[in-house]
Amino acid sequence: MRYVLRAEDRLKIGSGPFRILGIFPGLSLNDSDDKGFGSLGAFDHAYLDPGALVAMHEHRNDEIFSYLRNGAMFHEDSSGAQFPLTPTHLSVMNAGSGISHEEGVPESEEPAELLQIFIRPREEGLEPGIQHHEFQMAKSENAWRLLLGPEDSGAPLKARNRVWIHDALLSDSSLSIPVANGMARLLYVFRGETVIEDESLQEGDSILIIDEEEISVHAESSAELVLFIIDRNAPTVRSGTLSGAN
Repeated sequence: MRYVLRAEDRLKIGSGPFRILGIFPGLSLNDSDDKGFGSLGAFDHAYLDPGALVAMHEHRNDEIFSYLRNGAMFHEDSSGAQFPLTPTHLSVMNAGSGISHEEGVPESEEPAELLQIFIRPREEGLEPGIQHHEFQMAKSENAWRLLLGPEDSGAPLKARNRVWIHDALLSDSSLSIPVANGMARLLYVFRGETVIEDESLQEGDSILIIDEEEISVHAESSAELVLFIIDRNAPTVRSGTLSGAN
């Protein structure tokens, strides 16, 4: 089964220097009482202009992956960590029992564009922490690149639940979308256009794939893709500040 959420169905939040398009994967399941899907609570496609600041604020029971695609931002949090975010330097904030952070775009930088992804942890009140990792390249051409996975996955960045996040820059090519028992797959088109069998997906569209065999995605020209693989049977909590997605 496949469920498509179109770009026009994203929730528009904010105006001026900080704008968000919110994606709630459970909304494509019309009979669901959960706007999230399993351990994936929600994700925001966000735009910040130079000088924009999201002031210090707290999160609890969220695993927050900042996936920057354009521009540069700064990160500061209550653990004392300070570092830049760029298309190659990405971070995860494991909020657990509570951590505060602030992010913004320096006046001297270009506008920033990113996904901020809110994952539900396996249990409440885990130890808070910060991770960041420098990738060799900003994009992975015509191949899936593992960005984030569970603690035992060997992924560069970790979330405390059974979700895997990959990306790929697909250029006039096709890619098989991995399949595994008990897993669902969600594909988000960050930029460009793609086709999955007879389903055309435009920039900002997402497709949730449940209980299907191997399937491929094709791009005639160029498309930036983000792939989530989600264990639907993993225990999750819905008390997160934003991952709860109630």
